[in-house]
Amino acid sequence: MKEKSDKEGRIISVAVVICTHNRPLLLEQCLKRLQQVDFPNFSVVVVDSAPRSFEAKFLAARYGAKYEVSPLKGLGRARNIGTRSTQADIIAYLDDDMVPHSGWLGPLIEALSDKDVAAVTGPVLALEFADSIDVGLLSQVDWAPWGPHRFYIDRSSPQWFERVNFGGIGDGNFALRRNGFDKIRGFDERLGRGAVINTSEEHYAYFRLVESGFKIVYEPQAIVFHPKSLTTRDALRQQMAEIFAYFTFIVFNHPSKSLQIIKFLVEGVFGAKRRWRTTGGGFTSLSIQDKLWSGLVGLSAFLRSVRQRPN
Repeated sequence: MKEKSDKEGRIISVAVVICTHNRPLLLEQCLKRLQQVDFPNFSVVVVDSAPRSFEAKFLAARYGAKYEVSPLKGLGRARNIGTRSTQADIIAYLDDDMVPHSGWLGPLIEALSDKDVAAVTGPVLALEFADSIDVGLLSQVDWAPWGPHRFYIDRSSPQWFERVNFGGIGDGNFALRRNGFDKIRGFDERLGRGAVINTSEEHYAYFRLVESGFKIVYEPQAIVFHPKSLTTRDALRQQMAEIFAYFTFIVFNHPSKSLQIIKFLVEGVFGAKRRWRTTGGGFTSLSIQDKLWSGLVGLSAFLRSVRQRPN
């Protein structure tokens, strides 16, 4: 296969890291669709978190992917293991319940040809549109939280701190340059699905990258599909608890940002609108008791994270 090169003609290598946890049917669906991705050459790494069977290992072998085991749960940990298992210049990430569009990878890699860009994100559309024709997808991207136009965030961007941390540029669909990953020493393993704080490992990475002087790009053509999230009362309470835990985590680890977080929270309470705010819209349906429960659960998660040594 023809190798991919950057704007200066240097050959670059690309790896896709898929993180899975005892969901072989979803993993196989992801691997199948990944074979249809239109890109010259890339490797695939499957990271199996706390596996209870050998099914993911067999599937990785069947689809020509490298297989790695993470003995403990945690999406941040799994992404670190997958990234460190390859020497690729660029690493793109998928969860096992994601389905990539055939044109997903090319736009991510193209945006990363700029040496000042450390991460690229793209839209996440509902799984029901995975087989839609491109004309139909364009209308879905128009309605996606970050819209149909490419943009970037760096330290000169308005509200950059809250945008990178709280949902203003991508959520789960992204790729990193190797030098960016190395700069921040990978994902914080106290964060991410299955970890102590069950959210935001990629947002915290975005924050540290921008704070280090890199840019992050949103590329609307880099599309993946994902099942719709639950909006039940219990799901909203848990989501609010996770957000509260992450807010507290940021305040504790970056006290200089406390005023910005307080401002963001107060404006949210009084209904300040932000087009990029992609979470929290359903929280108004929760009762005071629900919100107190979420706050206590979130605080408990944060306190457990303090006792865990950072990676």
